[in-house]
Amino acid sequence: MEMFSFTLGILLVVALIMVGVLILGMVKVVNLQRSLESFQQGYNLDRESMYRHLDDRTRDYNQQFDNVYRVLDESRREAERYIDRRIDKTINTLKES
Repeated sequence: MEMFSFTLGILLVVALIMVGVLILGMVKVVNLQRSLESFQQGYNLDRESMYRHLDDRTRDYNQQFDNVYRVLDESRREAERYIDRRIDKTINTLKES
């Protein structure tokens, strides 16, 4: 009987240690899952912020290009008007002579 009690005691201690290790492992897994979820949320927020920033920059650059093209087009039209005026003035001068 004494050997049976001793064996049960050893088995109980081993079982308690295994339960403790199991609980400790589960706690670590839960903490790791929380950390992973937090990392994923942070990653998604950073990615969305990066895409938003990229879209803003693209929109700004497109506006700047549009402004440059508008200025170039206006300069071309102004040059054409000036050339037309000079040609008309030259034609009028030749007609008067």
